[in-house]
Amino acid sequence: MEHTGTARLETERLILRRFTPNDAPAMYKNWASDPEVTRFLTWPCHPDANASRQLLTLWASEYENPANYNWAIELREIGEVIGSIAVVRQNESILAAELGYCMGRAWWGRGLMTEAASAVTRYLFEQEGFNRVAAEHDVDNPRSGRVMQKLGMRFEGVRRQGARNNRGIVDMACYAILADDYAAQKGRKVEIWDAYDREGRPLGFDLVRGEDIPDGAYFLACEVAVRHVNGKYLVMRRDPRKSIYPGRLEFTAGGSALKGEDALACVRRELMEETGLVCDDFRPLRLIVREQYRMQLYACTVDCDPDAIRLQPGETSDWRWVSREELLALMDSPEMVPSTKERFYRYVVAGEL
Repeated sequence: MEHTGTARLETERLILRRFTPNDAPAMYKNWASDPEVTRFLTWPCHPDANASRQLLTLWASEYENPANYNWAIELREIGEVIGSIAVVRQNESILAAELGYCMGRAWWGRGLMTEAASAVTRYLFEQEGFNRVAAEHDVDNPRSGRVMQKLGMRFEGVRRQGARNNRGIVDMACYAILADDYAAQKGRKVEIWDAYDREGRPLGFDLVRGEDIPDGAYFLACEVAVRHVNGKYLVMRRDPRKSIYPGRLEFTAGGSALKGEDALACVRRELMEETGLVCDDFRPLRLIVREQYRMQLYACTVDCDPDAIRLQPGETSDWRWVSREELLALMDSPEMVPSTKERFYRYVVAGEL
């Protein structure tokens, strides 16, 4: 097996890269000093940033081994490392890798670990040629297990009293995904959503796109109108192959929140996927609650090359920037998707976008 090692990987919100000793202050501050982070891990809290630096100096030297996979998880919005993800065990005879990961408590619940682990899993299968990617967690730490489930891993059983961590001897829940599973899931592109009640409280079960939604259950969605700092608005034409409003105009990006995403994570991802734009300036406008869904409306202002739009194949086929007057005229025309006017017209008229 030929290894490439810890290659730089990038996602919408994260940069996965090699650690350097200069990451020591952020490592210590953001997670290595927190007993809540290390509670289910095998190593103790670092006593100070110098201990973090000593460890990172060792890790940096180990990158010379091409079979070493150990990523720093850097959050783009702050430019600091907030956690790590690594291949902690390998078995080349069966092309198997086992993942281990941790992240600072301040960033829990935002889908960031799933985002990082998805990128690493894709890399291990598609670039490195592994056939099996596994992970395990203390049975009393189900949060970690939810990451494994979101990766499409299958539960394989419990190793009773099978490991020791900072809590002592513990039972470990085991998960894994095979290359064939990964390929099948990639082909199906099944969307899993969190279920909420009408007030937005989690119901504790999943919804699957295309399947019936139980009475009283709602999924989360988002929609964002995009304005450039030059005062113009982004208008896109829906792909003519779309089943709903084919070829019609819309001036928003949006969609359903995937399992583990909140509304802000959803709108960031949808904007990136549909336009190629990255924005951190999202202004919430209002929440719409309809039968089966809760939709958060946003406005965002971008400062980018106006020609840098990258459309998502199958979603939109063309785009252009228009003035406020042109946008109002389009919204009053049959060319525009009706729901766009219903949701955003008042804000365009009032000059609030």
